Amino acid sequence: MLLIPKTKSSRTLWSWLQYLTYFRLIPISVGILCVLCVLQRHRLESDSFYITANVWKQNVSNSLLPGCKSLINGDQTAVSRWATYSGFSVEELLRMTSGDCSLLKERIHFPNKPLTEEEEQFPLAYGMVVYKNPEQVIRQLSAFYWPQNLYCITYDQKSSASFARIIRNLAENCFNNVIVPEKQYRMEWCSKGQLLATRSCVESLNSRTDHPWKYFQYLSGFDLPLRTNYEMVQIMKVLNGSSDSVLRAVPHHDYSKNWTNIPGNLTPLKGSMSVTFSRATTDAILKDQIATEYFEYLLKTNETKYIEDMCPDEAYWTTVLYNDPIIKLPHKTVGEQCIKQLKSNRFNLKKRKSDISRYQTWLEDLAMWNINGAKWKVATNCHGKYFRYSCVFGIGDLPILVKKPHLVAHKLYLDYQPTAYFCLNEWLRNRTYNQPKFDVSIYKRLIDVRYAQANGEERDNIECFA
Repeated sequence: MLLIPKTKSSRTLWSWLQYLTYFRLIPISVGILCVLCVLQRHRLESDSFYITANVWKQNVSNSLLPGCKSLINGDQTAVSRWATYSGFSVEELLRMTSGDCSLLKERIHFPNKPLTEEEEQFPLAYGMVVYKNPEQVIRQLSAFYWPQNLYCITYDQKSSASFARIIRNLAENCFNNVIVPEKQYRMEWCSKGQLLATRSCVESLNSRTDHPWKYFQYLSGFDLPLRTNYEMVQIMKVLNGSSDSVLRAVPHHDYSKNWTNIPGNLTPLKGSMSVTFSRATTDAILKDQIATEYFEYLLKTNETKYIEDMCPDEAYWTTVLYNDPIIKLPHKTVGEQCIKQLKSNRFNLKKRKSDISRYQTWLEDLAMWNINGAKWKVATNCHGKYFRYSCVFGIGDLPILVKKPHLVAHKLYLDYQPTAYFCLNEWLRNRTYNQPKFDVSIYKRLIDVRYAQANGEERDNIECFA
């Protein structure tokens, strides 16, 4: 004798079971249910936000997603959840970023409050220069996002109308701490548009006098963080006003032939778009007359193509950050010491001051470029692919990336080995909500930090290019 359930919901289920049994439909129903389960699982595995959003929002993630942990530990046989990733359509992204953006925030994780009081009291600012793949831009913003921080996003003037609309929606509809400058610039690789765009973001961020951000970081559209926001704050506190940028000499033939009438008799230095500097330094650079004249000089130089191996954005930030006391900065930098050592080595291009702003690997050994007959040296620390001589990191790079002390990894593509993108993002989110003890000793050994803390005699003994 069968017992009939007493609750209303159970009686309803019981009635359906009797109906299905009578018409012998249970096997068919079970089969349909199994198919639906398989389809749903496929959807879960192809769209990462469905898997991770609830875990991230509950702040209780204690382990990586299945497969990610094995890949990060170097097991290349681990099953990839995201061998391919179709992502959202432009129409979906337009819909998600319309109204109050509730749909966007349901599907992609954006924290709504600071994680610690220390982070709340030490907000950061980011300048993002982007030009394609709006979903990757949104996911990148999510990876770096905290409500106490301030973000500027500038995009290529050539970007599609739909791309521009999605980016502007982020500022107009979704987040009150996201800025999109009114004017956009035409950006090509190694063009003045990159410099104009980056500086417009720096100016926009600095104009927000109502926001107490402490440090600025530049981001391209293909960067992902390697440090949690808490760790970023600890690192910036160690920098304590110092800047961070790679520093090299300008190629000698350019320096001797093409660099003439440089404003303020600055020593041009080759750096990177990826720089980190304080709010006080930002304000000083924007107000400094020689820094402004040098900015205009580079724009004109780029137009006449005087510089063959030097991009304006690479030539600007590092030069103005490390040419004190010509540039009036709020603190003494290691720049004068580095320039003296470069000159004593006849601007040897092998010399390079290390930095932690960005981890990036190159196909060729740039230090040998244009000196010894373009001697090539293939990098062994890239397991993805190369694009414009720079590594696009893949699954095989995960064990390397999670051990690097840098602030960001450059570069990862959402449409190339997306497993690497999602697993690195998930690793960082898991680390965020289960923050391990963070050792800042490596950052205390940075040349910029040691120089700032040293006295006169100790400073003279610091080697910039050790």
